[in-house]
Amino acid sequence: MSELMLRIRVEQRAGVAQFAWLNFQKDGSISIGLNDRVFSPPDLGHHFGVWSAFNREKLEYVVGHDPKALKPIGSAHLTFHPPIHFHLTKGKGQKPFQGIADVDLTVKQDGFMPWARIVSKPVSKLPPASNGRPGKSAEDLVLPKRDGEYSMGLRVDFLDPSHTYAPQLNRFEKQVAWHSRLISVSVEYLEPQQVSTMAWTHQF
Repeated sequence: MSELMLRIRVEQRAGVAQFAWLNFQKDGSISIGLNDRVFSPPDLGHHFGVWSAFNREKLEYVVGHDPKALKPIGSAHLTFHPPIHFHLTKGKGQKPFQGIADVDLTVKQDGFMPWARIVSKPVSKLPPASNGRPGKSAEDLVLPKRDGEYSMGLRVDFLDPSHTYAPQLNRFEKQVAWHSRLISVSVEYLEPQQVSTMAWTHQF
């Protein structure tokens, strides 16, 4: 199975802007990267041990929208390495977050597993979209233009590939089947935020 690049874009008055991308890799790994600098809490830095189906905990890393309380992360991307490893990478390979979670068992038990929640700064301030890399397969998920100022919300979740899911209201969604897993990628309109922020849920 070859690689797939899913580009997350939004229509602007002047054209199309790019906010993020998902790279579905040959070994089944999935990365979520941003075309904009994001912000995270200054005390981020956790490593978790063994996941347990019988004593599972759910931690939500939700960053605020006040730039004064956050610190910037350059070249940030979240990655899932099957079957159980997750990490956040920034800058030159630093990993301020690493965790272990059994995605397949969680999805089997709960029907889905939430992963990433990413919010853009106002879409009018996002950089214009590029043409991408020549020869690399790519698809687009685009949030249509609408009146007024707003930010873009990006959700990425794991779904049960044996189930059929109804379309989500007020969201534009694409489901990708990848290495026996089903991934939901959706975008939506949000109130305008000052900066781009990243959040994710980790169950272990």
